[in-house]
Amino acid sequence: MASAFTRSTSNTKGLWQLANCLSRGWRASGVSSRNATGLVDTLEHNGLVRRVPDPKDRRSVLAEITPAGRAWMEAFRKPSQLAMRAMFQGFTPEELVVLRDLCLRLAANQHRLAEHLRRIGQQP
Repeated sequence: MASAFTRSTSNTKGLWQLANCLSRGWRASGVSSRNATGLVDTLEHNGLVRRVPDPKDRRSVLAEITPAGRAWMEAFRKPSQLAMRAMFQGFTPEELVVLRDLCLRLAANQHRLAEHLRRIGQQP
């Protein structure tokens, strides 16, 4: 059984992106559809999602986020948002753009180094 958040008029673009990210992440990390189904079972049991038929594929079911699920996500994100606001206090928007670019370049360099070390048989 396939599962993903469905797009509805009440769902935000961010939730749709989250669903796509989760789906790609599950596939990339080798999570089986059985494990994904178990996660959706748990979310549904807790009232955070509800299963709805996939209008494009009768064999599939989509998991639609509920109002309680949206509230849980907001509450979950709130501490991180407050921490980020405190961490970046005093930076101008322009400085944040530069900092983001530098961090992304550092991460790309680290990834290339890790790949190189794997190729030559060393673990980072």
